[in-house]
Amino acid sequence: MGLYILLGILGVLAAVLFIPVTVYVRYDGDFFAKVGYPFFRYPIYPPKSDAKAAEKPKAALIKAKEKKTKTTKQRKGSAADRLFEMLALVVDTIEPLWLQMGFLFRHVRLDDIILHLRVGGDDAAEAGIRYGKMQRNLWAGYAFLQHVFTVGRCDVRLCPEFLGREEAVFLSGKIRLAPWVVLAAALRLGVPFLWRLLFPKVKNPRRAV
Repeated sequence: MGLYILLGILGVLAAVLFIPVTVYVRYDGDFFAKVGYPFFRYPIYPPKSDAKAAEKPKAALIKAKEKKTKTTKQRKGSAADRLFEMLALVVDTIEPLWLQMGFLFRHVRLDDIILHLRVGGDDAAEAGIRYGKMQRNLWAGYAFLQHVFTVGRCDVRLCPEFLGREEAVFLSGKIRLAPWVVLAAALRLGVPFLWRLLFPKVKNPRRAV
């Protein structure tokens, strides 16, 4: 009986450690994210207070939408530009951490990525120039993500807009990471630190090999 209980505990522990945690993200001018596990999903951005504030009377929603439209018009191409600003921030954050945490990053899986971009300008010439710049930035960022993470299925579409319509962007995807990877990375970084702290005069056996 005790053996079955032990095996049951080990089975539950293995399931908890090996079933990945999934973060669902979506960006269409505003950013939304929620974390999911097999038994629940919890919104992490925007916070719940903001979600409740969204349940306003119709007049308040119309007023907020008009204000948002006015702000968007003042900031030309803001949706696409902000997307690439976020991508640049991700790259700048990851680069200094890659040597120490490469093991962790390689086990992060990006899956079911959908990215649709419509890029335009005041005229056809400007639209073509912006389209070329977006192509360069997009595929350079994509190559970097493939080098750092495990990238699954992707649907990427970048379209030039020559008819004067507003630029548009839609991004959605899943970020998966199993808890055992976080635990292994913590041990991998923590054991050498503790060894140097507890035995400063003894050579680390990992480095001695």
